Amino acid sequence: MFDFGGSYMRDFMNEINLFGNDSKDFAKSFFCPTEYEICHHKEKINEINNQISTAPTIDGFEVNIKNLNLSFLVDSEQTRL
Repeated sequence: MFDFGGSYMRDFMNEINLFGNDSKDFAKSFFCPTEYEICHHKEKINEINNQISTAPTIDGFEVNIKNLNLSFLVDSEQTRL
């Protein structure tokens, strides 16, 4: 997500408005995806799964995530207009 001075896209986007063929295409791809879309989604899921490993511990579990960028958590001063 993009940082907009403490506000995120989820704060701005509450709904999606589609018109004409866009709404039909969205519904069709959601309920009846093409073989290409299914393969593409499976590839992305496999990429994510290959980067995440979990292991049980005494009090829960431990998760390791490869290439995890947490630089956005660094406390920095922001200039706001």
